[in-house]
Amino acid sequence: MGRGTVEDFIRASGMELVRRYGARKVGDTYEVDVLNTPWTLGLRRIEAHIKKGRNYVVDGININGEPLGDIYIVFSGYNKNIGFVYSKRRPLFSCIKIDYTSPIGLQLPHYITLRPLSLILSDARGKLLGRCLDEDVEAKSVMVLATYIDDLYLDIDINVDLKITEL
Repeated sequence: MGRGTVEDFIRASGMELVRRYGARKVGDTYEVDVLNTPWTLGLRRIEAHIKKGRNYVVDGININGEPLGDIYIVFSGYNKNIGFVYSKRRPLFSCIKIDYTSPIGLQLPHYITLRPLSLILSDARGKLLGRCLDEDVEAKSVMVLATYIDDLYLDIDINVDLKITEL
């Protein structure tokens, strides 16, 4: 499935949403998984075991340019998504659980709904905090999520030799 641009996504017909973005028709709307949207940046398949209670340093994700808002670096498993906030602001929290759907400022047509992605995030830039977990996570992918619409055009690079090192 191709992600296309935000403009392509917003203008897509129901049939295009199903074909191109994996949408499901639910009543009068088309429900799209956030992973299939244009604002899921830098999606890469990986294999990583993140253990509850252990902390990890992440190397190999480059964001070229200064984001206007927070950027979420997320490691996704089958039923858990853990990550950290990449931001120019000072840290504000240790662990937080949120439901993510789209960047602030993005207006979707009434016929498109988004299936939220539940995230467990730390505000420790470059670190995954296992103390935020209640069980281990078998991460199958890493992705970058923008929280501000203007950050969708940042140059994101997830290196092939991404390293997750236990502290």
